[in-house]
Amino acid sequence: MRLSNHQFNLLAISALIAVSAHLGRLPWWLSIALVAVPPLRMFSRARSPKAISAWLRVPLVLLLVAVVVLHYGNLFGREPGSALACGLLVLKLLESERIRDARTAAAFAAFVLMS
Repeated sequence: MRLSNHQFNLLAISALIAVSAHLGRLPWWLSIALVAVPPLRMFSRARSPKAISAWLRVPLVLLLVAVVVLHYGNLFGREPGSALACGLLVLKLLESERIRDARTAAAFAAFVLMS
């Protein structure tokens, strides 16, 4: 079953709230990206309710891992792990189209909020 626009918007707002707890400890450029992507996805989904192509999602995940490694020096530790988790949560919104995806993203948002 597909998510309605209202359900997706609530999911995106939940992800933003979870990520906002980490914004003070993240690099400024990552904070801006994490805050900008959910509203852009809400707008694009309102215009065309399709998932973003995997040809765009996969390079974005690889880019996220690369910039976290370049900034922190590795992927292990509290700060790089939090940055990676926040980025992956926001990127999850690019592919969330079904109820199952929303449940996964909501559980991941709870994990990000607790970390």
